[in-house]
Amino acid sequence: MKQAYIDLINHALSQGFKVSVWDGEAWPVKQSIKYGEIVDAIKSVEVAELQFRDAEGNKCGWAEVGVYGLEPEETVIDYTVNPWLEDWNEIYNQTIGA
Repeated sequence: MKQAYIDLINHALSQGFKVSVWDGEAWPVKQSIKYGEIVDAIKSVEVAELQFRDAEGNKCGWAEVGVYGLEPEETVIDYTVNPWLEDWNEIYNQTIGA
């Protein structure tokens, strides 16, 4: 089963968003469109916060993600309630049969 946070990153990047990663102490990744860079920063900590910006640099939401000790569908712990994240959640839940 695909990890929810991986699906969320792919969804954000496919929509043209840039992703920043907060590791609890610093922003090791700022406004990146590089999948590997984003995932590596997330995997370096137990819980990370993702911030999403559109192509113009406007903040479009955030999500808290965890990698270790969680079921794949639980790796997105919390997120901003807005249309594009709600769309992602609906699509993801359909793919996992929830």
